[in-house]
Amino acid sequence: MIPVASKYVLRRNLFGYDINKRGTYGGTLRVPESLGIVVGIVFLVLAILFQYSNFTSDSNWLVEYNAALASICFMTLLGFVDDVLDVPWRVKLLLPSFATLPLLMAYAGHTTIVIPKPLIPYLGPEVLDLGWIYKLYMGLLAVFCTNSINIHAGLNGLEVGQTVVIASAILMLNIMQIGASTDPEYKQAHAFSIYLVQPLLATSLALLSYN
Repeated sequence: MIPVASKYVLRRNLFGYDINKRGTYGGTLRVPESLGIVVGIVFLVLAILFQYSNFTSDSNWLVEYNAALASICFMTLLGFVDDVLDVPWRVKLLLPSFATLPLLMAYAGHTTIVIPKPLIPYLGPEVLDLGWIYKLYMGLLAVFCTNSINIHAGLNGLEVGQTVVIASAILMLNIMQIGASTDPEYKQAHAFSIYLVQPLLATSLALLSYN
């Protein structure tokens, strides 16, 4: 799909030039941009199909799972809008916070954190319930993660390359945790992550091969 989409984005003048090849013939070739929309669509289709395979018959997790897909779809659309309209940085800092709203509103899990052992004598409890501050933190974390990846846009292979590295590490960690546990609920929590990371890794590898 990427080669086909490349022709369409070039036709709409959505392209750039490889600055690492400036002064050579390769530096004059038009490099198609905005192909993340293709990767995003394929990712969403695969992630939706992954809902048919799970470790439990409990369907409550589907609420948060589909909320996560809604947030990802929102961010994919915002990323494409950014490529077309060249959104200013001050606006980019705010947009991910709006995209996380579906997931944050649907989240009904724990809002507690484990206090590091060196801080327990000063804070008291081993577990601290943050309440609404937990969701605020998660929203701010989403803003940081999206912009820390996006800041490398324009450098050949770096943006999608680090996505491959991060997704691979998360996937291996989840597989190891599932293999080491016998708790179905614990396994489902890590399976939730695998359902999202596996298609992310596959689509990122496909995009990386064209960088």
